[in-house]
Amino acid sequence: MFLQPGFLCDVFVVSGENKLVHYYNDIRMDYVPDSHFSKNDHYYTVSLEYGHFTDDPFSVERDPDPEKGAEA
Repeated sequence: MFLQPGFLCDVFVVSGENKLVHYYNDIRMDYVPDSHFSKNDHYYTVSLEYGHFTDDPFSVERDPDPEKGAEA
């Protein structure tokens, strides 16, 4: 999901009768609304969506200090 922001997601579906949660990973976002997932009263998507990388996403400069982790 890291390099597929807004394209892939995980889906959590809460079944109506017994309130069990079913988990599905790596589902295309555009597939979910027209799929069997949307037929449930409660379904949730989780995806990684963040700003665009201007450089190489595998070569991001970060401060190695754990105290500054929130700034990375």
